Amino acid sequence: MEPSLTNYFLQNQIDHFQAEVTMAMYIELNRDIADFLNEHSFYRLFYVQQGEGSIAIGDAIFEVAPGTMYLVPAGVHFALNVSQHFQCYTCHFRSEQWDMPLINRMEIPYVSVIDDRQAVKALYDKMVATHHSRSVTRNLKLRGQLNELFAVYLDSCFQQAAVPQSETEAEQNWNAVLAYIDSHLDRPILVEELAKLACLHPNYFITLFKETMGCSPIQFVTTRRISAAKQLLAATKLPVSDIAGQVGMQNHYLSRQFKRMIGLTPLQYRKLMQAEELRSRPEGQLKEYIG
Repeated sequence: MEPSLTNYFLQNQIDHFQAEVTMAMYIELNRDIADFLNEHSFYRLFYVQQGEGSIAIGDAIFEVAPGTMYLVPAGVHFALNVSQHFQCYTCHFRSEQWDMPLINRMEIPYVSVIDDRQAVKALYDKMVATHHSRSVTRNLKLRGQLNELFAVYLDSCFQQAAVPQSETEAEQNWNAVLAYIDSHLDRPILVEELAKLACLHPNYFITLFKETMGCSPIQFVTTRRISAAKQLLAATKLPVSDIAGQVGMQNHYLSRQFKRMIGLTPLQYRKLMQAEELRSRPEGQLKEYIG
């Protein structure tokens, strides 16, 4: 996959997603209901287990169907009109870093059909039980369960995503910057060169890059170099010094940055990856590998 501003931006936002779960519950209705709920300061992640009807999120109206999840952003009007024998799960959470402009920019839809319904039901059941527990680790568990549930929702959304719209000229320039970085990791990369590709003044480019990617251009380049080094360490038997040259770093600097970012030296990382590969091999291949 070619590097793109959208992919990097989306990855950065997901990597830094933090939220506080305020409610998790199972709801069962044995009568028709048509409620209009005012906007709240929290998000809803809503899953329909059984029933029919419609749900309005902002100005959009969607059919209610079993096996479907709905994301109701904070500050958005939410209306529910369902028939009797309606069953659903809902969890409420707050996130200071996310808002409607960000959700729109990330192109996260309000609705997604889930393939593995049993897995989602099990996650919600676990969240409801945790929410009612008095364990000192309750909030820690809830955050982890929300992350897992939200990951299922996002994965489902991305699999169902429509063909992306054509890029604007600004997006094309940014994607050219990212492609240039990945194809020139073996040599010095100057901010001035990147700014020129983006058609921006270097000072403004640095500011805009940090706002968009969550780090400075230099930090981003270093991260990409380390990522490339990880791939080479796992997939080849090249000496660390050769790998350092291929990713544009001095040997000692690669080792220092690698240890700082990964927590292991390059050689320790390679041994770990080799051990993981051996464990994943079928027994016959493992015997052949050992000799």
